Amino acid sequence: MLEIREVGIGYLQSEISLIKLAFNETDALCPTHESMRHKYDDNPANVGAMAFGAFDQDRLAGLCMYMPAWYQFGNMKLFGVQACDAAVDPEYQRRGLFTQITEAAELYYSNHDVDFFLACTTLTVHSYPAFKRRGLVEVAHCKYAHIPLNISMVVEEKFSVKLPQFIDDVCWAMRLRLLRRAKRNKQLRIEKDRASFLTVSGDYSDERIRLDIGQDVLNWRCSGDKFFYYTIFEGKRAIAQFIVKKIGVVAVVIEHCFFIETVKKRLEAVSLLAKEARVGGFGVLSFWTALGTPDMETFVRAGAIKYDNSKHGIPYMVKVLTEDPEKAAVLNNLALWQPMRIELDTVIDNFDTTKYERHFFR
Repeated sequence: MLEIREVGIGYLQSEISLIKLAFNETDALCPTHESMRHKYDDNPANVGAMAFGAFDQDRLAGLCMYMPAWYQFGNMKLFGVQACDAAVDPEYQRRGLFTQITEAAELYYSNHDVDFFLACTTLTVHSYPAFKRRGLVEVAHCKYAHIPLNISMVVEEKFSVKLPQFIDDVCWAMRLRLLRRAKRNKQLRIEKDRASFLTVSGDYSDERIRLDIGQDVLNWRCSGDKFFYYTIFEGKRAIAQFIVKKIGVVAVVIEHCFFIETVKKRLEAVSLLAKEARVGGFGVLSFWTALGTPDMETFVRAGAIKYDNSKHGIPYMVKVLTEDPEKAAVLNNLALWQPMRIELDTVIDNFDTTKYERHFFR
């Protein structure tokens, strides 16, 4: 008989080993002890219980980790936990362990003033039907969108074939022409300076549910020499901001915010960021964003290629836990969710090796 119980920080190495075993990952693609401790234990919203596991005596047979965060809707504060880093030992799969773990976590968090439960998973893995059985509903679907900045670098990474530099230069020139941009906006400039970073909420309305990203959360998620803060100005007015994380040759946009609504201005801002990234030696500029949104439309028009293993993207799923009727009414209204302002897991994972690039391009 397996026992479901809370798992503490002392089990981190066992959890990492289980993730590696369950997904047949290399050390390069597995989280490290340091990154997992940062991700969960250093989280400013840490509430103590960071994981639940299934144990066969002393053997960890399955687990799911949970990342807490504060959210906001107007003046309403909401507290949620996101299921992350789930794994079941292959010897124990198809026994309903993940469903049992999820049920235990829901019970615990519903008794500890957590308002809702959030999950992000692919449609093809076993956790998806388990979350559906537990009553989680989909609020958004997201994909990566990649803008190739250096074609020869991408080809070399994916196919181990080295192209002449002039081919890359020609491809880059053609891509700029395909943007169909208006005449170069000479008023635009880009500043690479964290001190000038204003906000990551921007024109995202307070009438939508989104992460409450204060300075403490920014310091936790986006500090260190791998992160770059960019603000794009038109004259003296900030029109867009981006936080970029360096993962080998890939520049991953961790946070982005537009302060203007016109497609043309947004397109100019993304194009300027792409140019800055290419000059900085990156091969790809990557965005993680929701399908069917103006942001995704902007990235695609700027030359991005939508990429993911799933045709329909990765679903975000939510279950309301609170018994507060006012909060429940807000959380149950699917139209109120701001897709790109609700997720932490995808963009905070720390892969500190360039071997991640091969995983990224596969």
